[in-house]
Amino acid sequence: EFTVLEEHFGTLWRSEPLEPTKEHAYLFEYEWSPSQPSYRILASFVGHMGHNEMASLLRRVITKYQPLVVVNLGIAGALKDTSLGDVVIADVVENYLENAKAVETNSSTEIPFKLSGEPFRTTREFVNFANNIQFAHNEKFATYQQRCIEQLNKILTQNEVDRLISRNMMQTPIREFSGHIASGPIA
Repeated sequence: EFTVLEEHFGTLWRSEPLEPTKEHAYLFEYEWSPSQPSYRILASFVGHMGHNEMASLLRRVITKYQPLVVVNLGIAGALKDTSLGDVVIADVVENYLENAKAVETNSSTEIPFKLSGEPFRTTREFVNFANNIQFAHNEKFATYQQRCIEQLNKILTQNEVDRLISRNMMQTPIREFSGHIASGPIA
């Protein structure tokens, strides 16, 4: 994801340290034209699966930059109906191990856990916007899909794309939909 931002913005970005850790955020700034608003994108790397590190990084980013929108890009290995490149808009993110506890058992080899995750619900307005974007903004959505295909063609050969499609690992054009997402360190 970062490489695509770097290709798009070229040298229009800078590294920003996130204290107190040695992590960095990368600030991309772009001005369309005097008649259109400029925008800023901040990217960072958590580096591994799990919500604690991501939450800590997100807290520092929100405190320092006060973003209007936060997007989490990553791998959702437990989602079965998705393909490479799909965009999933979370309507609920379930932190399934939050407040989990071990349950008594007579087994000497198993320790079952009672899950009692803490759900985070996104706003209904956000989910509605995401679900309607391809219809409400048809031309922009078509341009977005075309750009995705162009980027895909820069990364993979047509034979690689065909192989992924034949194995049901990818579909073109990319799809976007909303759904319930589980978050935690165990896939």
